[in-house]
Amino acid sequence: MDATQGVGKFNYDFNCADLISFTPHKFGGIIGSGVLIKRKGIVLTPLINGGESNTVYRSGSVPVGIIASIYKAIELAYKNIDSNFKYVSAIQEYLINSLKVIDKILINSFSNPYIVNISVKGIPAFKVVDYLSNKNIYVSQKSACSIKNTPSKIIMAIYKDRNRAMTSFRISLSELTTKEEIDILINALKELVK
Repeated sequence: MDATQGVGKFNYDFNCADLISFTPHKFGGIIGSGVLIKRKGIVLTPLINGGESNTVYRSGSVPVGIIASIYKAIELAYKNIDSNFKYVSAIQEYLINSLKVIDKILINSFSNPYIVNISVKGIPAFKVVDYLSNKNIYVSQKSACSIKNTPSKIIMAIYKDRNRAMTSFRISLSELTTKEEIDILINALKELVK
């Protein structure tokens, strides 16, 4: 299970899956680090064979400093998980209510308050992302590992609408997001759809 968008934001029972992966930069950890939790007894096949050192899965030394930083980031994320969730839910509601009054905006999201997916009718997502980026507002067309200028697989699967899937993009929210930042985004989107 890929838990990248949920760790530090939702309470999980990690006993529910054989393998769980996530990246700590989504909750304040170091960029480029990652975690794989595996159930005891699950056998993994190494992609590269060679020396063993500290584990049978890869040669080299265990990066203790990175592991310690991941632990600390998880600890801090879960320390305020309930108050963060409440705050982000309120910010998301403010954002969605502000979006609803803008002509040409379609709201594609459902229940995760940390991610709001929307479309601007008639404007490809990559153009919206570039436009907002030029105003120092950073949103994502899709996940970083997706191919640019292709329809969102998720929006396509839900709505069966290629145009909607080609125009969708994601706004990520956190406990650090402010109403003032939402207002800046809303004003930029209003300018864009004129």
